[in-house]
Amino acid sequence: MGSGKSTNRPSDERSMAGGAIIPAAPEGRKSAKGKKSVSKQKRTVLLLLGTAGVGKSTVVKQLTSSIGEGFERTEQVLFLEAIYENLVTTCKNIIEYCTKDDTAIETHESALETMEAFSDIKDDLDLKSIRGIGSETADRTTVDNVRGQMKKIRELVRKIWCEPSIKASLVDIQESFDFELALKLECCMYFLDVKSNWDRLCSPDYIPCDKDIIRLRLPSQGIVNYEFAFEEFQFMLRDVGGQLHHQESWREGFDGASAALFVVNLCDYRNFNKKDGKKENALEQTRKLLMKLAVTEGFGDLPYVLLFNKIDKFNEDIKTKPINVCPRFRDVKGQQESESDDQYADRCQRIIKKWFLSGFRKAREARYKETQFGEAKAFFSCALDTDMTKNVMSRVVRGIVCTSLMASGFATSET
Repeated sequence: MGSGKSTNRPSDERSMAGGAIIPAAPEGRKSAKGKKSVSKQKRTVLLLLGTAGVGKSTVVKQLTSSIGEGFERTEQVLFLEAIYENLVTTCKNIIEYCTKDDTAIETHESALETMEAFSDIKDDLDLKSIRGIGSETADRTTVDNVRGQMKKIRELVRKIWCEPSIKASLVDIQESFDFELALKLECCMYFLDVKSNWDRLCSPDYIPCDKDIIRLRLPSQGIVNYEFAFEEFQFMLRDVGGQLHHQESWREGFDGASAALFVVNLCDYRNFNKKDGKKENALEQTRKLLMKLAVTEGFGDLPYVLLFNKIDKFNEDIKTKPINVCPRFRDVKGQQESESDDQYADRCQRIIKKWFLSGFRKAREARYKETQFGEAKAFFSCALDTDMTKNVMSRVVRGIVCTSLMASGFATSET
């Protein structure tokens, strides 16, 4: 595979990072193999689908870093703005969450003082000015002022993060229905709980490395296209925003698609969302969405690939939260004495995989008498793991190429 860059699109189809627009790749930028941009060549369009927070954008960033050309300086600076945006908004949200419980904060004077100081400075922040520090034309005074502002942000964020009464609430937040805040917490923990990462962030000349960017919580907004190459085949990976308010635009994104890559967050077995005042399991919501897409009129013959993501976190979660916390699996036995942790995790992974594949198959059989691509393919992955992502995506692309050739009559199932 080659370049993992975004194409030039209208502004409403670019990725957003808080207030930062992640720039499209410059025209004429070459792929990792030295080929010219694939935009003028015939491409296979692969849709990237899934609900919010499943890791679709992380997959894109991982491919850009490990298989494509990496991130340019201008992109890195915009990601720096997004990192500070994450830190500021997350701390603001943590404070709002904690103050809902009167007993959680009011007895801690230092926490109140810190929150008041943070409230005062955040109103004066101009996060967009951060992008100016990467400009070759930026004057030294402007850069020094912005970095001074960034230092104040870091000091207050660190103080809030280390405040005992707030620290104790972080576990509750991760268990709450505030799914978006829980995802932002993961990004903050990467910087605030790992000293080496925090020290780099505090460096006067800090610019995010690829690993920092991959860890950043950066939800897609609208439809964003990325191009890459695999052997002699050219592909466009079309990332479709997973937030509920974006799903109405998915139909537009199917235009010209050859296959769909549907990403599932394995850890959603233990997550619940509130819908119409009722609690609903996130994994069940994801499966319902997949079954709906599988029979959407006009898209019945698209081959689907299911990517069960966050396998690393799932293997840890399953040790303390058995699979039967998900209502669908209430009758599934927990870890047996004869099972190791790995064996139990593997059994649970297979149960979830089988449930999704059977639902997809039944939905299509009920809607279509005959379909060219009845069965979905499935893979397990960790989008934060570079080697695993490269290996899985290589297998995904090979499978799609083979399927496309079979559909065109250029290959058979025995090829």
